[in-house]
Amino acid sequence: MTTETEIEKLSKDCEAAIAVVVNNNVAIDEAEADALENLRNLPKEVSSDTILPELSKYGFTDTRVMGPIMRRLAKAGAIEVTGRYRKSRRSGSHRMPKAIYNNQQGKGNN
Repeated sequence: MTTETEIEKLSKDCEAAIAVVVNNNVAIDEAEADALENLRNLPKEVSSDTILPELSKYGFTDTRVMGPIMRRLAKAGAIEVTGRYRKSRRSGSHRMPKAIYNNQQGKGNN
């Protein structure tokens, strides 16, 4: 049988989880807005490393957040997939291959 204190704890845990999701969505929105601004000053070919080199500014501790950000940028037409890859230059990524995108807003498009 579940006691009232267990129910209260589950309720608090659920509220905390919802707060994390809301805060992360706000941070992703901010990172996306900055990425769109950064694209204006970047060359024709970019990767997630060059679009947002410093993620800790938004409270993120690893690069997994770049997936949703890159999908949003592609959906908005700001970047376009090339099908090519290069080794990551981001510290801690162990030179993992990163997709190269055509920057649709950058210096190379003027």
